[in-house]
Amino acid sequence: MATIEELKARLPLPDLLRAMGLGEYAKKLCCSPLRKDNNPSWGIYQDDKGWHWKDFATGEGGDELDFLKALHNCDTKEALKHYENMAGLPQPAQPTTVSIGKLPDPGEWHQAVESLAGNPKTLAHLANWRGYSKTLMVGLIEHGLAGLVGEAIAFPIYNEGGAYQGMHLRTESGWRITGGGNEPWLIGSHDADNLHVFESQWDAMAFMDSQGYGNGAWQPETHACIITRGASNARKLEGRLHPSQKVYIWPQNDEAGAKWAKQVAEMATGDVFKVKVPDDINDTNDWLKRDGKSALKSGLALAVRITDKTDKTDTIDETDTTPAGLVIKRYSDLQTTPMVVPPQVIDGVLYKAGKMIVGGTSKGRKTWSLMDLAAAVATGGKWWDFQTNLGDALYINFELQEFNFRQRMEAILKARKAKDASRLHVLNLRGQAADMTVLRPILERAIEQRDFSLLIFDPIYKLLGNRSENDASEMADLMNEFEALAVQSEAATIFAHHFSKGAQGSKFAIDRMSGSGVLARDPDAIAILSEHQEEDAYICETILRAFPALPPFGLRWDFPQLKPCADLDIEGIRQPGRNKAFSEKQLLDLLPSGGLKFGDWLEKAKDEHAIGKTTFYKLLKLLQDRDLVFKQEGGLWTPFGQFTNRKN
Repeated sequence: MATIEELKARLPLPDLLRAMGLGEYAKKLCCSPLRKDNNPSWGIYQDDKGWHWKDFATGEGGDELDFLKALHNCDTKEALKHYENMAGLPQPAQPTTVSIGKLPDPGEWHQAVESLAGNPKTLAHLANWRGYSKTLMVGLIEHGLAGLVGEAIAFPIYNEGGAYQGMHLRTESGWRITGGGNEPWLIGSHDADNLHVFESQWDAMAFMDSQGYGNGAWQPETHACIITRGASNARKLEGRLHPSQKVYIWPQNDEAGAKWAKQVAEMATGDVFKVKVPDDINDTNDWLKRDGKSALKSGLALAVRITDKTDKTDTIDETDTTPAGLVIKRYSDLQTTPMVVPPQVIDGVLYKAGKMIVGGTSKGRKTWSLMDLAAAVATGGKWWDFQTNLGDALYINFELQEFNFRQRMEAILKARKAKDASRLHVLNLRGQAADMTVLRPILERAIEQRDFSLLIFDPIYKLLGNRSENDASEMADLMNEFEALAVQSEAATIFAHHFSKGAQGSKFAIDRMSGSGVLARDPDAIAILSEHQEEDAYICETILRAFPALPPFGLRWDFPQLKPCADLDIEGIRQPGRNKAFSEKQLLDLLPSGGLKFGDWLEKAKDEHAIGKTTFYKLLKLLQDRDLVFKQEGGLWTPFGQFTNRKN
């Protein structure tokens, strides 16, 4: 008999959870696998004594043995038997093998998962073959949902009590079952709010990919999948569909799939919806490969309610049904649903899947700033005093020649003292301007195997195609393309745009960009870079949809970055054709011999030199100190010499 120390060394808590099909709970913070839990309050951690779990809501916790005792509601002796059964004996060598037709060795599934995790070529092949993202593949390994036996992809089989009993293997000759027989496969919580039913694990994983499985967006309390492993096994779901659940059926487009969907609907006791897979597509996995994640999300929203589950025909009557996504809900019901908040890419500014536009003058450091942002995200650094969160960043460059882009980025990385730029990516497309409608599906296919946090397009006008930037409907169409890309990739999307011609100081920040106002009003975040009166200085004004408003702030150019500068006059926006630095002589020259009221003088200074109120006061103080201007009793300001001449 193995000691507890030997068992912990062989199957520590994270691996124990995965071996039991509970890989989604092998996290620092998540919902509890031991009780109904709508708010993350459970987690695992490691210290110098080993692995432990902790329920922060109940105060319970302990090691691997304590977890098994709590899970099975048993004593220490019984828990130890469970642990020994799960740990099993070490296998001889790779590749993993199983004995067909025999009860499984309890440790074989853990070894199969490790075998797949250690075979990146097989992982890449599986992702390319099935159109899955890199994020999903990582999630499948992390949660112990896929393995490798020899050259065969394998999936676990658990009995209704949750104990491992064999594998579902895809061999060259077809599918094979090992161990104790076939059973439906539940992924997620058995009492999740929404249960999605599939014939095939390929289809289930396509749906999981569309919902962000593996990147933190998936919540097992909200969505769960159950897979019958074939159309003929629908009746095995008897008793597994809870009355409180919404059941979503995802059938394949064939006669067997229609009968399967009918049988599933008959067994469901709660609300039942059917997702309509397009007629020219075989199944959900093919749908993902052809149309992407956003199509599956739309399909889920448009799922139709099944109202007559007793119809004796082999197909489901879908007439007079309301799409699931168009069902009006009470807000009180919404309050009880777990809130899924996406990760922030730029703290306090932008979430993942959000859109942002950076506007500025021509040659106004927009490209430098966006390249610096890409470097910040790829290395987890700050950008303009905003903390960014580490993630992969892709810069789609239409502006610079490749050598010039590299020169600039090298300077930025050096300034940041960045040693690892492996998360930074670039797509150089200078000279290849394209319509975003044409580029988007190509780009989606190019990035689908990567989990990007940030996509930057510089500049946006290279993606207009035949659109006019002054046409509101055409710009709305362009923004819809960016929205679709953000939804599909789940990455924040940022693009650069230029100011309109003419003076900018008298305009609201949101109105300074060229073209239709749609460009300024559609994004979730806007950053406006206006040139300051001082040389190589800028004022940044932000407009944020999802975060509290920020006050304008100053930036000063310090090659190769713009850096925050607290001493800039934020009213000092430069006007074209005027000097950036002002003297009291310029202000004095605006004052005619007949004099001006203070307000008229200030307005003239703003119109002709873009002198802000703060700067005006400073210059006026200098003129007064040198006795060059005089304020008469009626409030009229005149040149001091002119006033003296009239008195004499």
